[in-house]
Amino acid sequence: MSNEEIFFLNGLVDYVWQAWNRFSREYFFKCCMGCHTKNGVQIAAANNLQPVSEERISYISTMLSRPNKISTNGLNSTLRYEPTWGDIDKIISLSALCQLSNHANITASFGGGLLGPKHLQKVRNAIAHLNKETHNDVIGLASLYKSNKLRHPVSSVFWRTTDTDLYALSAWIEDMILIADIATEA
Repeated sequence: MSNEEIFFLNGLVDYVWQAWNRFSREYFFKCCMGCHTKNGVQIAAANNLQPVSEERISYISTMLSRPNKISTNGLNSTLRYEPTWGDIDKIISLSALCQLSNHANITASFGGGLLGPKHLQKVRNAIAHLNKETHNDVIGLASLYKSNKLRHPVSSVFWRTTDTDLYALSAWIEDMILIADIATEA
C-alpha cells in the first residue's frame, strides 16, 4: 500500500468515525432534551437534568469519567471536555446516569451486540496514535475476519467478514446504520 493510499484511507476512517460521533452526540442530546422518534413516539426530557440545556447535558457527560460529585448547577460549553461520543459503552452509561426514559431502547440498540463501532474505534485510534499497543489492538481483531498480515492498521478496512464477505469498513458502517435505525425507531 502506498503512502498516498494510507493517507486517503486514514482520512476516510477518520471521517466515518467523526460522523458516528456526531450522530451519537446529537441523538443523545435530543433524547435528554425530549424528542420524538421517527415513528412518532415521544421521548420525555430527562427529569434529573433540569433545567435541560446543551450545556447541562455536556457537563453531565464530562462527569461520567470523573469521580467528582455532580453539582446541581454545573454547565460545560467546551466540546473537548466531553467524552468520545462514538464509544457505545459510554452512551449506555450516560443514558443510565441521566435516567433517560428510553434507556432500555438505547441499551438494546447500542448494546445489542453489533461490534462495528467498537472495531472502527480501535482502528481509528491505531491510525491516530501509531504505536505498538494500538497496533496490537487491531491485530487482536484479525481472528474475527478473513485477514492478511497487518502492515499498517488502516489496511484492516480491507479485511473481509467471515459471514457476508463484506469489507470490514462496509460491515462497520452497516452496523452503525442498523444501530441508528433501531435507536431512532422506538
